[in-house]
Amino acid sequence: MASPDLNEKLQRLHEAVVDTVLDQLEHPTEAGISNDDLRVALALLKQNGVTAPVAEGSRMDQASKLAGKLNFQGLAEKRAVVVPIRPGIEPSAS
Repeated sequence: MASPDLNEKLQRLHEAVVDTVLDQLEHPTEAGISNDDLRVALALLKQNGVTAPVAEGSRMDQASKLAGKLNFQGLAEKRAVVVPIRPGIEPSAS
């Protein structure tokens, strides 16, 4: 088990990281919020077990309901057909 001093340092480090990420999202540069900023924020949320329910009627709610209705069983039986882009080049077997 980590010593109390180490636990305190780790807690301070965690708080500093959270504060920095939050500051970057709340006060973006002129270029805006980067994808990397969002990835870091999402990873931080995930690592800390932070979740949120999907709001009823939101786009995410609609997408999840639609995904449940999709049936992909027919795709397993089909084979992909590769069409050559340039004449004279045969597609490789897949």
